[in-house]
Amino acid sequence: MKWFFDGQTRGFYNTIIHGENIPPTASEISAEDYQLMQNAQQNGKQIKSVDGLPVAVGEYEELSGSTVSYSAALELAVQLPIVIKNINTACKASIESGFTSSSLGSEHSYESELEDQINLSGNIQRAKAVPQKCTDSEGVVEYRVHTSTQIHDVGEDFAVHKLTQLIKAKGLKDQANAAAAANDLTALQAIEW
Repeated sequence: MKWFFDGQTRGFYNTIIHGENIPPTASEISAEDYQLMQNAQQNGKQIKSVDGLPVAVGEYEELSGSTVSYSAALELAVQLPIVIKNINTACKASIESGFTSSSLGSEHSYESELEDQINLSGNIQRAKAVPQKCTDSEGVVEYRVHTSTQIHDVGEDFAVHKLTQLIKAKGLKDQANAAAAANDLTALQAIEW
């Protein structure tokens, strides 16, 4: 059995399966080259054509003439948006992980998922004594009445908590962009929440 590669279709052909239907532009390749290209495809590489012969090119590789070489710029272009997305996801999770306030005279924990934020904002706008769900130091969760000043202070504590996370995220995104601009993949990949 003989193997062929056609640069126009980027397809592989063999004499047993395709018989006389092998494109006339196809070039004969060795069984070893065919197997190498199949393994490369299974590992995520794309098969390109150079002078009608197959060449395997990976996600972060460039093809120049018949030379395949690693490109940090390509990898950085792919990795930067992933790192930024991970920072945004971690920031959101941190904001929504809850916060503490001592507005009732001792430290209490408050939930801060989006619905909790909306409820807190509504209670602050009411500008009067309101029940607000919180957890005391013994883990008891209940709606405790907060004066308008206390609920405002809870809102201030949440605002500080949220702003702290947003500032951290901004700093990490600035580091990520600086690493990408400096073509420093190691520094980019080291950035974590």
